Amino acid sequence: MIDTIKISTREDNIANVPHHAEFYRRLNNVKGRGDCRTLKASLSCSRSLSLTFSVPQVLYGSSIKEYRPDDSEMLINKTLDILKQLAIEVHDLRDFTLHRVDLCRNIEVPRSAEQYVIQFARYPIPAHWSVSQNSLPTSAGFRKNADHWIGMYDKLRQAKHQRNGHLLRVEAQYRRRKEVLDVLGFDRLGALLNCDCSYLHEILSNEVLTVVGASKGPEAPDHQELWDRCIATGQRNGITLFIVSAMAQQGQLDPIALAAIDSTLRRNLLRDAYYRARSAFLRPLSAGSFDSAFRMDVLEKLQEMKF
Repeated sequence: MIDTIKISTREDNIANVPHHAEFYRRLNNVKGRGDCRTLKASLSCSRSLSLTFSVPQVLYGSSIKEYRPDDSEMLINKTLDILKQLAIEVHDLRDFTLHRVDLCRNIEVPRSAEQYVIQFARYPIPAHWSVSQNSLPTSAGFRKNADHWIGMYDKLRQAKHQRNGHLLRVEAQYRRRKEVLDVLGFDRLGALLNCDCSYLHEILSNEVLTVVGASKGPEAPDHQELWDRCIATGQRNGITLFIVSAMAQQGQLDPIALAAIDSTLRRNLLRDAYYRARSAFLRPLSAGSFDSAFRMDVLEKLQEMKF
């Protein structure tokens, strides 16, 4: 449920702070451990301290496994152990300030995770949000602002993990203290560890619904309207365009096939011609081809997940 966090504290909450050279020498040694390979740490001139790390990586040695609320004390002890190896003592670890929190769930899906990633990328950007940010076919996401991201990606591929099945990672990232406070309602590590994970799960689920929406996408296409639009292009392949478009809107082409079509158009058409073709024929299919499967395999499972 909780993945990467960034925490910090001021000088009055730490003791026995080493010199910078000694601190970073110790940090390099700690990062050599497998469970701490995601660790980032900094010590400012004013002796304020910050740590960034993947919670499941530190606890379980793998970022694939989900953090369990029962392991909060284990996380406290692991973090204190890291600080001890950095030669730093803290008075109250739970009082550390949160500057980043990533919420996530892993969903076993029946098809390639890439198909769900591509479908997620095809939903429209929510109103008043910033931009979409995609690296298809492996990841897709949307930014509300520079510090607020919701996305999906192929977790097995990202973690370079070999195993059977398909694992889709659903993740929300809040990358600044204000964003953490605005979304979660608190900005202290202790509050995060004491928080009911069902509350965090609801936040993540609502983020996904903000992008996907509650409706089930477009109904079956109006074939006459589609025919008129395809023939109006004046191209000799208007009939072919009609057939392909009708099939795609009725779910006969999966998102990977549509992404391949888009890539081929981009590669073979001049810029203006590509955008005209994309706008006329691909964009209207934005939630038609794989929407039902996405909702059943991702949204329904996300809503049913327990801790």
